[in-house]
Amino acid sequence: MAAKRKHPKVIWNSAINQWFCTKCGQVSDRVSEQDGHLELDQYECQIPYVETSAIASDEETVQS
Repeated sequence: MAAKRKHPKVIWNSAINQWFCTKCGQVSDRVSEQDGHLELDQYECQIPYVETSAIASDEETVQS
């Protein structure tokens, strides 16, 4: 029975010659897909979190 993959959807990016997880953006430069999965599966598949500052209540927002 195959182990469950932490990165279920990995595609080959031929522009940079790397395997790319479409969910979290992790990459692997291994040649084979199996080796790419082995390298990526060392890390959790988490969507990157970017903290943004809130707009102060006295600031105005501009919409175009």
